[in-house]
Amino acid sequence: MSIKPKNVKSLTKVPKIIWWCLSVIYASSAIADELDTFQFNASLNKTFDNNIFRQSSNEISDQVTVLNTGLKVDKSYSLQRLVADFNVVDRSYNQSQFLDFTAKNYDINWYWSLTPSFTGIIEVEQNQSMVDFRNFSATRRNIRTNKSKKIHLKYSPHQSLSFLAGVSRTDRNNSSTFNEEAGFETLGVDYGIDYKFRSGLSVGFLIQRRDADYADRQVNPQLAFDRGYQEREYEIHFSSPADSLHQLKGSLSRKEREFDTFSLRDYSGSVGELTYSCFVTGKLKVSADISRTISPFERFDSTFSQTDAFQSSLTYYISDKIQIGALGRISDRDFKGRGQFSLSGRSDLEHSYSGYVNWKPTRYASFNINIVKSDRESTVNFFDFDDRLVSVGVELSL
Repeated sequence: MSIKPKNVKSLTKVPKIIWWCLSVIYASSAIADELDTFQFNASLNKTFDNNIFRQSSNEISDQVTVLNTGLKVDKSYSLQRLVADFNVVDRSYNQSQFLDFTAKNYDINWYWSLTPSFTGIIEVEQNQSMVDFRNFSATRRNIRTNKSKKIHLKYSPHQSLSFLAGVSRTDRNNSSTFNEEAGFETLGVDYGIDYKFRSGLSVGFLIQRRDADYADRQVNPQLAFDRGYQEREYEIHFSSPADSLHQLKGSLSRKEREFDTFSLRDYSGSVGELTYSCFVTGKLKVSADISRTISPFERFDSTFSQTDAFQSSLTYYISDKIQIGALGRISDRDFKGRGQFSLSGRSDLEHSYSGYVNWKPTRYASFNINIVKSDRESTVNFFDFDDRLVSVGVELSL
């Protein structure tokens, strides 16, 4: 694939934006804070990645520049509140310029209230991102666009007990063919209860139902690619009091998915997550997370993947302005649901280690450095990879 010359204007606009933001921050005495209706933000991140396609051989390294500009609107009136985030994310590659793209994201929330005990949220959201090459083995760009509309209701006749209900619609589209995680349209309904004890401990039960149709994939009897499915999920969740020294929260769910035509694709399983964090000292925070997730991954030899993961992190607050941290993660991903295909599957063991430094010299500007080392060992050698990346960034808000 030919490499097109980089537009000189695109290289000069980044420093101009940064210098403009810095001049506004340090020259203006009427800087906005978190209580203002309008908040502007901009960030610039430069990443050096030695294996951008996560390949087992013939690795390609590149430099990625991400410029994020955004506006947040936060306005309250009586019992109503409107919160809206708008972001434009420009991602450009130094060598692999065919991957360049600009994402337009928004998240608009109306927190409505008829009475103090009858409240809810109406949300409209769009998120665009590139599909991770960990899952998308083709070396071409695949932009995923997720759009959702949600209405949630909450009725709390007493301070401790709440009844929950909601409806949602989600649309997912891929810019490139990706049958493993194909685009879809879903209609969902959820309902449940939450109970908060006097101690601050919160527990709840939630039922979710979804009906989905595949939007950008043809029915294929040979590969058992279906036209849609129905999914049910039953969840129990809890969280410790917000002022507790030891923060603990978790959830346990049962997922069941049934396809419209090809029952050999049906699957079910238990998923959950448990997260713990605490301050060992006044400046040292420790956290740990263990989880099991299930996600669709439809091929001739698999229907879904089950991932068991554990991660732990240390964060040390050198001062109010500087913090350093380290994070380690290990995950075991098994590709299941082969049904009548009678073919051997695939299992991946992945490790990731990272360290970072954050510096916030003023309330309006912050700088960060992040180093990540990751690798994957798969039962299918083609999916092995080693990767190292270093990123530096600056973020401004006003």
